[in-house]
Amino acid sequence: MCEAATAYKEAVDRLNARFGALAKLRAEANALADRFPDVVAPTLAPVIEPARRKACIAAALVVDGIAFDHSRLRSPNIEHDEHRLRTRRTYEEVTGTPAGEIISATGLQQWPELSAKQREIVALREREKRDEADTAQQFGVEAGRSVQRVRVG
Repeated sequence: MCEAATAYKEAVDRLNARFGALAKLRAEANALADRFPDVVAPTLAPVIEPARRKACIAAALVVDGIAFDHSRLRSPNIEHDEHRLRTRRTYEEVTGTPAGEIISATGLQQWPELSAKQREIVALREREKRDEADTAQQFGVEAGRSVQRVRVG
């Protein structure tokens, strides 16, 4: 592939060099004819700039449209459990493949058992949730009393 790219670049460089040489010759002929009125400038056939040639434009559009694929190399997808303490693979990256069909038919791996430390964390979170609910209820009761006092007062 690199050889083809190098060959294309070399062909473009040759075309540009030839066009540049022709442009330089045309400029020299016109300069001499202008400076020395007795010198007749040769009639040169018009040459289309490479950047305006249909074939060159088409080739450049093909090359410009090249994009190398890099999006398929992905890390395995994972999901978290309800406590966000454990993870497991979802195998989403193989969806639609034979391996994906086998895994889909058998199901995902079971969550590993919570470790002692993880069970402590879950218990602590549940206590904190209950404490927050109790505190919110107490604030609600106090707020209700305050509203009653304002109405009565």
